[in-house]
Amino acid sequence: MNPEVGALAQVAVIVVVTASSLATVAVLAFKAMVRTRRLPPAALNEDRLEHLQQSVDAIAIEVERIAEGQRFTTKLLAERGEGSGVDR
Repeated sequence: MNPEVGALAQVAVIVVVTASSLATVAVLAFKAMVRTRRLPPAALNEDRLEHLQQSVDAIAIEVERIAEGQRFTTKLLAERGEGSGVDR
């Protein structure tokens, strides 16, 4: 067999293997991309609602802390006002 023919055969094999590998990777990437686009809207809405619920819960806790601080401050001011009125 001619050495040039053998080298050409090796190059042809390498080209075919590379092309088939790239085609396989492209097909798998395309399938993965299509699969991620097909998320049902309900699942997306559930995630958004869950996030919204967590946010509302966090806001409610912070508002309760602010209200508790106001009650405490009002109580201290009321006690201070009663104490200064009695001393006079």
